[in-house]
Amino acid sequence: LLNLAIGGNGVGYATPPDDAYPLTYSIDYVSIEALPPPPPSPPLPPWSKCGTPACTPEAWAAAAANSECMTCSCGDRIDWLQTSPDGPRMDEAAACAQVAAIEFAGACGGCDPAAAPSPTPSPSDPGGGGVSARGVKCAVAAEYRRGGDNAQAAIDAGLLSAADLNGLNDWTDSGLMLKQWDDSSVQCPPPAGSVNGRDRFSLFNEPPRDAGAAAAATWKAYQARCASELAGYEIVGPAVHNGLDWMRDFYSAFFAACPECQEPASPLYVTYIAFHAYATASDTAGVVGSMVWTHDAACTLQAEPWALGRPVLLTEFGAQLNVQDNVDQWLTAMDTIFDPPASVPSVCIEEAYYFAEHGFGGLAYENEFQPSTTTTADSASRVVGKFRSLCFGPDSGSSPSPSPSPSPSPS
Repeated sequence: LLNLAIGGNGVGYATPPDDAYPLTYSIDYVSIEALPPPPPSPPLPPWSKCGTPACTPEAWAAAAANSECMTCSCGDRIDWLQTSPDGPRMDEAAACAQVAAIEFAGACGGCDPAAAPSPTPSPSDPGGGGVSARGVKCAVAAEYRRGGDNAQAAIDAGLLSAADLNGLNDWTDSGLMLKQWDDSSVQCPPPAGSVNGRDRFSLFNEPPRDAGAAAAATWKAYQARCASELAGYEIVGPAVHNGLDWMRDFYSAFFAACPECQEPASPLYVTYIAFHAYATASDTAGVVGSMVWTHDAACTLQAEPWALGRPVLLTEFGAQLNVQDNVDQWLTAMDTIFDPPASVPSVCIEEAYYFAEHGFGGLAYENEFQPSTTTTADSASRVVGKFRSLCFGPDSGSSPSPSPSPSPSPS
């Protein structure tokens, strides 16, 4: 730092002589040296709560108020269960499950430990989201925490996690599907990842063949109104059905009316193509034929110009509905989709969702993961066993995790 002060009235306000200026200074030597850099600040510890990346600082700070505590956040309640002398002194996992999965699942669901991503499963590790020998990710189309709750039965059997449901065919009121192709007025979804870690939002369940353009307009209107809430979601396209020409006609009109849906940078972008398929015959050969057609249809859809090679999701599949005593045909459908015969040269289905409900628009028999009025205990056991053997190997085992009991709220 070179600092020269020249001029002024001299020392003690003495006035310099008239001939004192101009002055000339000579600098004989200048040395410039870089200062050593300051030591780096110690790194902040990574944010980690409840064993799941979905439990972000925002999820931790989300409001979880009730009459006992109007200002509490999710994190406040979890901390209270762990540390308060008046609380039960739970460990972190139990406290997170109590608040995020039981007491405040809607507000705090992102901190549910059950939503933590599992490692890629192997035959001896039946974690969520198994993958078949032909590379199809195995999943379930069923209601979650509602009705017969076959989704929970599959979770308890170790076949998948709540996060693997991903909002696909989510018949519950979780807000992860825009169900009606002609209604954009429904509520906006909860934040991405806040419902058991799920990060997909699905468009329209089985819309009419000629509704492609209208459905695109509905999606545009809904996205414009719910843009901030939809941030962070991948969008699953409308779940079409009823034949290959039908499905192509709908999607062709849909994308023609929504060119932004083809642009990856657009918030309207549709990440996945989705469709449904059920067997059209109740005999074994007919079921195999229907499911082989399903594989061919997936590759045909993926090759369409409007598809742009997108991943294809089979968001419902199964045997023919309204046929009793046909567990073997449901098992055959599962076999053919997850492990197709050699006559299927290419597998274009990235994920397949086995239909495990009683049925909507038709009654399903002997297809569920647990006994019901339409599924015997023997059939349920066979369905679980087939799913496990195809997706995790025959020796996989599982055990459900106990749920914590209710505990007081912090005050």
